[in-house]
Amino acid sequence: MKKLLLILVLALSACAAVPNTFGTMVPGTLTSLRDGTVLPMQIEVTYGSGKITATDPRNGEVFAGTYTAMMETQVLQHSQQTFLGPQVTGQTVQTSGLATGSAVLVGNKGHVMNVTMKIQPGNPPHGFGEATDNRGQKYNLQF
Repeated sequence: MKKLLLILVLALSACAAVPNTFGTMVPGTLTSLRDGTVLPMQIEVTYGSGKITATDPRNGEVFAGTYTAMMETQVLQHSQQTFLGPQVTGQTVQTSGLATGSAVLVGNKGHVMNVTMKIQPGNPPHGFGEATDNRGQKYNLQF
């Protein structure tokens, strides 16, 4: 009975959701704004840059590329007016909760997409953006 219980616990724990780790591909979609076709896509969980892929179900074209994303930061200086003029009394660095990213996806049948996106880091990360291909077709990106 104990062995059966142990096997059952191990089997159930294997089905538990595994958190996304570096190198994991997160699913998403590129949706054509012309006809609503959904291109399944995947983006790699990394820090700064990684792989991105998509497939067009209309013609089987496979897209691949690399994205790069950076967190937006601002340095704010605090100053105080003195007899001699303003004097810096300190500074603060603020980092945005979103990273701005871009990618170029090259298809194996002649299409090329320029992608821009905003990524919210996390486990899993979430993102949205847009893409335009070399024939003028626009897409909405979400993951």
